[in-house]
Amino acid sequence: MQIPKIAYDFERKIPIPQPKVWSTWQLLQSKIVHAVHLLLFVSGAAAVRPAYPCARIDSKVESGKIGKAELKKDIFTAFSWFPIWFGCLAYAIAVSEAMTQEAQNLNIRCIPKWIEILLVDGRKDLDSQQDGVGVINPRGLTLDETFVSDLANSCVGRFDGSVERVGAFVTIPADDKEDAVSIDWLVACHVPVWYAWGQREEEIARKNPYWQRYAPPPDAVQVTSGGE
Repeated sequence: MQIPKIAYDFERKIPIPQPKVWSTWQLLQSKIVHAVHLLLFVSGAAAVRPAYPCARIDSKVESGKIGKAELKKDIFTAFSWFPIWFGCLAYAIAVSEAMTQEAQNLNIRCIPKWIEILLVDGRKDLDSQQDGVGVINPRGLTLDETFVSDLANSCVGRFDGSVERVGAFVTIPADDKEDAVSIDWLVACHVPVWYAWGQREEEIARKNPYWQRYAPPPDAVQVTSGGE
């Protein structure tokens, strides 16, 4: 991604992001957000959507209240939100892949379902939904084949261990919530997992033996305790 330079709107007398580059950021944001919403809507998977990368700057430019130094800082903040959204997209694709694999095990289908979903046009059932910010697909955006095929060939759509992922912090659930993310599933997708293990988790494991296998080995506990 190219970082937009600071331009100046002489008519409104405010600094603005370089229009040509900024428009590519806005388009990429629209495609990523739409793809995430589309996949999660179809799969029904639980997820927390992060802030829209370009929203803060667009809002300030629209209001006409922004300074050059502030804009420069906000541009780099916006840039930092894109990797988080790519992580959300990878999660949404992984959920869809898991559903496809389950179907394959039942000999139902063998086509990557997430690619099929993203290439479907005119999903009125999705377009009518709201995400708390506004209509999910206000412009009637469709995802072109190039964008979708690039995802399939990128680190976003690969879970074979060839990609070094940042990882995830997980809380051992006190009950069997359906929306809890499976640690085994994350590990199968080659995502490093961290979770706390203390009195709370030991109590959970005593009540539910399933969680006992996640307890750290005794030597690991000793090493951690000795380093405090």
